Amino acid sequence: MVETSARDRSQCQCRSQNRAIVPARDIYDRVVKQAFIKAGWTIPHEPYPLAWAKRNRSIGRAEQLLAAENNDRQIAVEVKTFIRESIIADLEQALGQYTLYYDILKRTKSERQLYLATG
Repeated sequence: MVETSARDRSQCQCRSQNRAIVPARDIYDRVVKQAFIKAGWTIPHEPYPLAWAKRNRSIGRAEQLLAAENNDRQIAVEVKTFIRESIIADLEQALGQYTLYYDILKRTKSERQLYLATG
């Protein structure tokens, strides 16, 4: 699990108590990317494009994969933050996206293994 500083967490923008917290996605992605680089991985693609159905899967900025390589290992990492009021809703969304990305990687015969990083 990757720890974030209080300064990073304070940059999450909170709305009213009845609404979800807007995730500070860039903060967590940056932390995950830095952790991979520190561990000796290279980051050849950020974001990693998902080619499927004769076009690249157009995914929003908040839903992009990170590609990392180390020796002969190739992985794709989906970074998700569970900071909304409902952790169950966050988990459902993360698992749905993970399943979709897993299926696309499998159908396109990608060499990359898919991982989910949560925070």
